[in-house]
Amino acid sequence: MEKSRKERVQEYRLLDKESDKLYYSCRRAAAVELLNEGIHQANIAGDDDYALCFQAGIHVVTGEHVEQVSEIIGRAIRWVTDQGLPDDPLLYVSMGAADHRARNFDAALSWFERALQVDNEYSIAMVWKGIILDEQGQSDQALAWYSRAITVNHEELSAYIRLGYNYLHQDTEKAVSFFQHALARLPNFAMAIHGMGLTCLTKGAFDDAIKWFQTAVTLESDDLSAMFYLGKSYSLKGDIDASIHWFHKMMAARTPASLVMLGLNRIAYEHAAMRELAAAYMHKHDEEKAIVWLQRALEKEPGDAEAFYQLGILLANKRQFDSAILALEQALTIEPTNIVYLQYYGVALHDCGNLQAALTAFQQMLELEPDNHLVTEYAAILLAKMHRDVEAMAGFNRAIQLDPQSDIAFVWKGTLLYHQKQYASAVS
Repeated sequence: MEKSRKERVQEYRLLDKESDKLYYSCRRAAAVELLNEGIHQANIAGDDDYALCFQAGIHVVTGEHVEQVSEIIGRAIRWVTDQGLPDDPLLYVSMGAADHRARNFDAALSWFERALQVDNEYSIAMVWKGIILDEQGQSDQALAWYSRAITVNHEELSAYIRLGYNYLHQDTEKAVSFFQHALARLPNFAMAIHGMGLTCLTKGAFDDAIKWFQTAVTLESDDLSAMFYLGKSYSLKGDIDASIHWFHKMMAARTPASLVMLGLNRIAYEHAAMRELAAAYMHKHDEEKAIVWLQRALEKEPGDAEAFYQLGILLANKRQFDSAILALEQALTIEPTNIVYLQYYGVALHDCGNLQAALTAFQQMLELEPDNHLVTEYAAILLAKMHRDVEAMAGFNRAIQLDPQSDIAFVWKGTLLYHQKQYASAVS
């Protein structure tokens, strides 16, 4: 007997859920095979909407031509309308997910709300609505939607994951319980395995974190995020060589950006790994390699003020003052009121002999922190070196007032008094 449209739709949705589970378990080839079977069945039945929906699913799973997904799902929605069929929440969620990938959050939210208007217990739409609210900083409302999704569908794996990540830095035990619920339903759920690794990392259990991320790499050999966090775990554990190995391995991986776990794209991972490699080589006192990796990190993310600052320090250590000052100026262009950047900028200017520019930098710092005794002291030293003795003496008096135990300020004040032939005061 030929199945009704309603029966076929139920089977398509089950097939879609099974393909999601395969995808979540990093079995992408099997997921694609199942989706192709869905396309075949839909074509035979003349259900063009689901044939198109499964075609879009293949693009998402493989990470190839994902920019075509919106257009494909749009055709499916128009086909349903033209055929006079009931609205399908799966298509609306698929369109919303495509808009979310394109960072069109308002449009995405409207699609998820349309899905819930069609079926107010459609759990995956609830999860997606929660994701949007999370990204808008409305975490309490997001948690409510994730919890509601689990209430109406205990098998909604994405809801457990989102709850786990939300509690990751607030309540690690609660986070673990949600990840364990997900793993109980899908033992090889990659994002739950990542979540377990991150909870261990948060608790400082580095060996346990390494085991979880190793499991993730076993499931998916090109899992960028697992390799990144393996590098991070080894770094925090103090095994710098192992850390460097995993960061280099991550850099060599060729995983499509759309398949990177935890919501970060490939560029963000590469930038973070380059920063970590720079830190690792600084730890090993290999400043040349550290400089190279900082420069590469800045090619990825030119707005990274901290990387410019660290580069400036390394170049100053190598007495490449012109380059160091340029790097520190870039850091200050991004964060002009950062007291630490200003301090090292002033020191670099002093070390290359530009005392007036150095003094200007320290005076800027004093505008930001007028009671900073170290900055007051350094500014006074610069004034003394420039033979502006009256101002220098006032500066040392102020530094001593701020810190009566300041040996350096007393020594410099004594030196100034000696040169002024006030010998008794100098000895005192």
